[in-house]
Amino acid sequence: MGKVTRLTQYQWQDQKYEGHVFAEALRQFVHYDKMLVFLTAEAREATYPTLAALQDPRIEPIDIPDGRTSAEMWQTFSRLTEVVAAGIRKRQ
Repeated sequence: MGKVTRLTQYQWQDQKYEGHVFAEALRQFVHYDKMLVFLTAEAREATYPTLAALQDPRIEPIDIPDGRTSAEMWQTFSRLTEVVAAGIRKRQ
């Protein structure tokens, strides 16, 4: 998730949705079992409250580092693969 919210009109096929973050619009357009939302500390504070207010138990926040260094980018990649793999194991 980004660090700034801005009222935007999103459109997908013949559907339109006005919201503040893309994940909010995606929730309206796509059927899903779980939405993994990867958040830096700044994004968790600044933009995640928009999704948290929806009180949708399918939305799962995942903390990641800022990604300012190669090491942090690899930490993010590792976290992403760890979370996705855990979800796959649950389904099996």
